[in-house]
Amino acid sequence: MGDGRELLVYRKVVKRLLDLLLAIPMLIILLIPLIIVGMIIKLTSEGPVLFIQERYGRNSKPFALYKFRSMTNKAPVKANSDFEDITSYVTPFGMLIRKTSVDELPQL
Repeated sequence: MGDGRELLVYRKVVKRLLDLLLAIPMLIILLIPLIIVGMIIKLTSEGPVLFIQERYGRNSKPFALYKFRSMTNKAPVKANSDFEDITSYVTPFGMLIRKTSVDELPQL
């Protein structure tokens, strides 16, 4: 019966190693584009480069979700009845990074 548990541990270790073997080279490749996008955001709008939001995952465990900021600081924190057209809050560069999903890259 120990074989099943050993196999499960083996799978977890192999999966973690594969995750790292793929993630580390990708982060190295994406480092320069990430820095460039961050610099453009900082130069074209006020406020932080990253937008951080608390989300809930497995077993309702909270985690931080990171995205490049694509909206102005004047955007409401939560959508409500006063929330007008979203495009009035999105920066021009923010529109581009949203359309191309570049705003999602910090999640890697």
